[in-house]
Amino acid sequence: MRRPLLYRECLMQHPIPLNDILHLPTQGDKVKAKFSKFNGEEDPIDTYLDDPNASVDTWLNWRGQRNVLSVGQTALLFMRLPDGCYLLTAVRKVVADTGVPNSHAYTTEDIPEFLPYCGRIVILPPDPPIGMTYIQFYQSVVDRLFVHEILPEQYSGSKFPGVNNIRISLSEIRALDTRKRLDWINALNHQKGVYLITDKKTGKKYVGSAYGAEGLWQRWLAYCYTGGHGGNVELIKLLKQDENYGVKNFEFAVLETFGSATPDQAIIEREQWWKETLRTELNRN
Repeated sequence: MRRPLLYRECLMQHPIPLNDILHLPTQGDKVKAKFSKFNGEEDPIDTYLDDPNASVDTWLNWRGQRNVLSVGQTALLFMRLPDGCYLLTAVRKVVADTGVPNSHAYTTEDIPEFLPYCGRIVILPPDPPIGMTYIQFYQSVVDRLFVHEILPEQYSGSKFPGVNNIRISLSEIRALDTRKRLDWINALNHQKGVYLITDKKTGKKYVGSAYGAEGLWQRWLAYCYTGGHGGNVELIKLLKQDENYGVKNFEFAVLETFGSATPDQAIIEREQWWKETLRTELNRN
């Protein structure tokens, strides 16, 4: 006898069209969809974790050289997640436009009936992918938007993927700690290891380690609450130029883990081995 499919498995095998839930007009120009992702400077989902409302204001209300939204239109905002899916973060009405290019010219207001879905509906990556022209008429993309998951509560960061699959930003670490995400905290609180920090803007890399009474989680929190440098001399120099640089650009991964009985010196030696192997630029003093 076959076991019944779990809810998420049902969604994966029989994805639900997003508009079966939202019931928005699919004809004409009344609805637009904006897909935001890392722009070389900031990752929208990181800013969302810091302050959802301010993040939506920043990413949805921006007007470039062209006028892409009109007063009276409904605007959906999706933000790309680390796994390539998109999170629905807002369904708003455009209520004003100053007409000033390259500014936050638009004023948008939440539509109350859609608030229970915002921050909770995750859609599959559109196929074919959404290109760099990321503001589109809803009618042109609606047939590519399918629900991947409906979260039980507002998105508060990725689910713990296993220690060997971690790739996480400084903003997300801080958000996970603020929201007391025990799946992450319990897994890494006492975990010794060697880790990698990648500067997404420059590609430079830094290798560090956690040993003694300090696990990976505590070590990473030290970066969060020092603005990104964690006491490292080279990173302190870098952050003097821009105190928010680490929050915007640093990404963490685990290179190697060790049992609780591993001597500290053995971990320090492995840290040095990784530095030499990866030829990390930020470790060169």
